[in-house]
Amino acid sequence: MHSGACGYQGSDRTMQKSINIKPLKSFLAKSAFITIVIGQLIFVLYMLMHYGYRGYTQGLNSLTNTKLPTENGIVPGDSLGNIAFIIHIIIAVIVFVGGPLQFIDRIREKHPKLHHWNGRIYIITGVLTSIAGLYLIWIRGTIGDLSQHISTSFNGILIIAFAYFAITNAVQRKVLKHKQWVFRLFIAYAGVWFIRIMLMAWIAMTNGAGIDWSTFSGPALTAIHFSSYIVPLCILQLYFFSGTKSNNLLDMTLVALFTACIAFMLLGIYAATMSLWLPKILGV
Repeated sequence: MHSGACGYQGSDRTMQKSINIKPLKSFLAKSAFITIVIGQLIFVLYMLMHYGYRGYTQGLNSLTNTKLPTENGIVPGDSLGNIAFIIHIIIAVIVFVGGPLQFIDRIREKHPKLHHWNGRIYIITGVLTSIAGLYLIWIRGTIGDLSQHISTSFNGILIIAFAYFAITNAVQRKVLKHKQWVFRLFIAYAGVWFIRIMLMAWIAMTNGAGIDWSTFSGPALTAIHFSSYIVPLCILQLYFFSGTKSNNLLDMTLVALFTACIAFMLLGIYAATMSLWLPKILGV
């Protein structure tokens, strides 16, 4: 009886050792990244067509009643604010297109100069758009309440801080730390995109509960704004931590988180594309 119990215990230990969930975790992490990139490219196409093409063919005055990122895109007589608006749009396109290129190993290994120059442009333009965004929030004024403005401003400050640490670690040849800071920077940059995705997913699931549309405020919008970068950054940090530990429970937790996040993002991307972006892309 005793030997049989020992046999079962040994079998359990062997089974625990044989279960390696890390490949699945890695696959889902890459899938989450690809989902973000695809969603951002759709967003870029929307900005290029709705703002770029429209502004080019109809003039900048045609952007007067647009809603990204300010309540009024082009404001007659507000030269500085209009410049900040245009810079914000152009640089957002550069960041969303150039960012993913930094994580392609083949480019980094075979074309290091392209990797380095794209990285410099990625960081500099990201910092510039954060500064422009802060100006648009606190000087010109935007839609939303104070909590949303504070959240978006904190996101902009994080972008500047992450850019600094990415640069300093690159200069010091700390490759792993540099790569981790660039990943954090990528997530922080994506904050404005996550807001739209999370908002549309929330509307699809709850019909917009907790949102006052007349003032574009409410507890749901406040939660979405703060969660748009804090939650992804926490998951990313947990993923980095899991790389230094051999813990199946932690890996299974990440598998569950990545699965839920991918499903949530796909819902948000679909809802945003069909109701917000595609009609304006096709309507140009």
